[in-house]
Amino acid sequence: IAKGSTIEEFKKVYGTQNVSQVDVPLGEGETAKGYQLFPKDPEREMMILFSDDQKELSAFIRSKESKWTILNKIQMGTTLQNVEKLNKAAFKLYGFEWDYGGTVSSYGGGALEQYSSNLTIIFEPSISDENTMKVLGDDEYSSFNKNMIHAKPVVCEIQVRM
Repeated sequence: IAKGSTIEEFKKVYGTQNVSQVDVPLGEGETAKGYQLFPKDPEREMMILFSDDQKELSAFIRSKESKWTILNKIQMGTTLQNVEKLNKAAFKLYGFEWDYGGTVSSYGGGALEQYSSNLTIIFEPSISDENTMKVLGDDEYSSFNKNMIHAKPVVCEIQVRM
């Protein structure tokens, strides 16, 4: 999957039977016409959206069983601490349990900052208790925040724009 890829190329490489046209959820109840790769294989499933001029694409990895890996290190289930180590700096993310919950809002000038316009990482908490309740909603929190760390967030979605 690379910048400039077309749906015809996906069908040729992955097989027509592994590419389906679908409505891709975008958040806040919005959807867009797109494609799903490997709809019957949760380890390889991916959603693809093309720009109107077909020159750019966005890939959405959402299956918890996905084996797709970004930057050779980030995949579904990667911990907040491991992403922070890869970034070589604390970063900011929104609180949980709303449409943009767990979305990285800033890589804080760390190593992942160079990908900030093309890479969106979304986390979900592994623990739900009174401390996790302190990092809910549309406020931004540091990945170093004690309640955020306590929630043991893991990657639950990866979006890549090319």
